[in-house]
Amino acid sequence: MSWLYDRLETEEETIIRYKRAPILYFGNLVIFVGMFALAIDGKYFLAFILCGCGFALSMSWRKPNIEVKSAMREGNVQIKGSKWSFSNPLTITIQKNQPNKSSEPT
Repeated sequence: MSWLYDRLETEEETIIRYKRAPILYFGNLVIFVGMFALAIDGKYFLAFILCGCGFALSMSWRKPNIEVKSAMREGNVQIKGSKWSFSNPLTITIQKNQPNKSSEPT
């Protein structure tokens, strides 16, 4: 379990709540600005280290994002909230037992 998101799984659905998403987005913004400033100043090694930190921070969301993308292809996803808000966090609900709409007779 990651410290950036919470996951609740039941028989009918999986709920992924990104409670600390603003930390990730603001952190990546600070890292990008820092990399740019260091590169302009000629400190390429430090800019490269910051690039690695940004990559490591972003990789903490890889596992749930793969699951969400596959559920989006099936059309079983509901998204609520805001990625910049702590009080209304980004919440993704994946329905497990929803019948596939493309298999219905026409």
